[in-house]
Amino acid sequence: FALGDTNETSIIHRNQSTPSSSLLPMDDLHREEFPHTTNVIEETIQVKRLDDVADQLNIIGPLIVKIDVQGFEDRVIRGGELTLQKAHAIIVELSSYSLYEGQPSFADVHIQLDRLGFVFRGTVDQMLSPKDGRILQFDGLFENLRFQTGVQSKTLPSTASVASNE
Repeated sequence: FALGDTNETSIIHRNQSTPSSSLLPMDDLHREEFPHTTNVIEETIQVKRLDDVADQLNIIGPLIVKIDVQGFEDRVIRGGELTLQKAHAIIVELSSYSLYEGQPSFADVHIQLDRLGFVFRGTVDQMLSPKDGRILQFDGLFENLRFQTGVQSKTLPSTASVASNE
């Protein structure tokens, strides 16, 4: 199954190059930069919310979450807010340019995670364009202020107020 913000059946665009598979269709720039990713087969897949499956995962802290979902980041975050708030840090693969149709921007994800009490701390990896060297994607590191030690942190919203902002 895939993770998202609803429990449903959806179409996944399975790519010959597995790391490019996504619930979202590929944008033109993706195909131009990586021509070997043009072969796609559509398949039906179950989508579940992280908050609905987290109990089955036997998660033991401290928790660091890696979200690498090819443009579906905002939906995974919406479907896993309660679980993600237990994480000390989240690493999210984000695009600098649109590689998938309908994907969120860095600013969109930053706002979502800020509402959950996370602060952006920088990048830990990046993928460059094979054509011109510009940064196409990067892994952004977000730290949960609830677990920050030795530093004054801002006042955080309660879980109830986070949910009411959506």
